[in-house]
Amino acid sequence: MSRTPGRTSQMLQAGQTDKLDRSTTERSLSLDAIRGALVILMVVYHAAYISVLSGLVNLQLYEGFWWIFPRTIAAGFIAVSGWSLAAMVLGKIHQKPSYN
Repeated sequence: MSRTPGRTSQMLQAGQTDKLDRSTTERSLSLDAIRGALVILMVVYHAAYISVLSGLVNLQLYEGFWWIFPRTIAAGFIAVSGWSLAAMVLGKIHQKPSYN
């Protein structure tokens, strides 16, 4: 199944980048901030996980806070992806065109 290129793709191939509508590249700062925070939290969790595996710290990763922490982060990523999809469908944000 082949896909026909959209208007943006055709303009990019023709070298008409100055005529692109910049409103289609708007991003939601709140979504980006939440995604960034979730990535940082996931890095913190993985650093703790590797530290436990290396024997550097003694944490109980499968009890209490350290059990809930990665699951909360994963749920956050799922919620943000749903929020992003809903915002795009409702027209509140626009998908950034791909510059392949």
